[in-house]
Amino acid sequence: MKPLVVAVIGTGRWGINHVRVLSTLKTSKDISDDFYIDRLVIVDKNVERLKFVASKYIVDGYYNDVEQMLKKENIDATFIIVPTIYHHIVAEKVLPYSHVFIEKPIASTLENAQRILDLSKSYNRIVAVGHIERFNPVVIAVKDYLKKINEKIVHILGLRIGPGPVGGKTENLGVAHDLLIHDIDITNMLLNSVPTSVFARIGFSENFPYETEIDAIYEYSNKNDVFAYLRTSWKTGPKLKKRYMTIQTFTNVISFDYIAQTITMERGLKDHKSSGEYIDVISSYTSRNIENISLVSGRKYEPLLLEIKSFLESIVDNKEPLVSAETGFTALKCILAALESAKKKKMVEIG
Repeated sequence: MKPLVVAVIGTGRWGINHVRVLSTLKTSKDISDDFYIDRLVIVDKNVERLKFVASKYIVDGYYNDVEQMLKKENIDATFIIVPTIYHHIVAEKVLPYSHVFIEKPIASTLENAQRILDLSKSYNRIVAVGHIERFNPVVIAVKDYLKKINEKIVHILGLRIGPGPVGGKTENLGVAHDLLIHDIDITNMLLNSVPTSVFARIGFSENFPYETEIDAIYEYSNKNDVFAYLRTSWKTGPKLKKRYMTIQTFTNVISFDYIAQTITMERGLKDHKSSGEYIDVISSYTSRNIENISLVSGRKYEPLLLEIKSFLESIVDNKEPLVSAETGFTALKCILAALESAKKKKMVEIG
């Protein structure tokens, strides 16, 4: 087993979860046969936050300056969990020293994302992007089922709604960068393709500079005109949160809930002979062949654990990560095209 020195930059609301999982990996050496975490350090400019996180989880050191950490530590892997607008700035500092995991989206703009790609190649670094839904067990199960039935996908419908950023923070930009990026990445994965065009509309909320709602229709004309209608919104109450996707093939409708870890598979109408009476007519249309599946949950199935483990194993094995920088770049390009479409109020081609 290879010992790894790991750093987490950013210990905010999501960064602390990375520290939690990495701390677990550090103390539970039986989770992977390929590596173990020999040293875990954290970085944040908020010293009080650093002390709190260090007291809560098992870490070996903390710094309030990235450059200082890089000079003192011999880092193998760095997790960049800072606000979106700083992704490229931190990545440019870290890539000369270590492999990098960047929370989604890879960057705020394509120019900044391309800079990360170029630097990763210059320094021969592995860069993974945190599209965590790819590691969601329910997504993995649906992907396996689609492979099993081997039917063409006809349409995809995605719904991802929930409360917006705490305190109206704007450093992670709007709902497209935050939420739509998840569903377009999963759609691209399921179709094994990239959309050719998009038409979108956006909505805003009072006193927030970026979009808080977006409806996007993506066309995959290279897949015989498959359409994906993806809706994401922060226009909800504080307790309303839904993450849902429906996939239609010729003979199946597969719906799954990212959070509840449930899958519903509907295979059309059951055989039913009607006498012509109203109740029998209604029954013939409601007696569907439906299967409901609830997946087993547990710590070892946590998507963040699977994501982090996969990235660290890609470093040890020197292989491309499941969600590479190129994949992150593509997802970013798709959501930026949707924002451009909404601004221009017309369909935009995705090159």
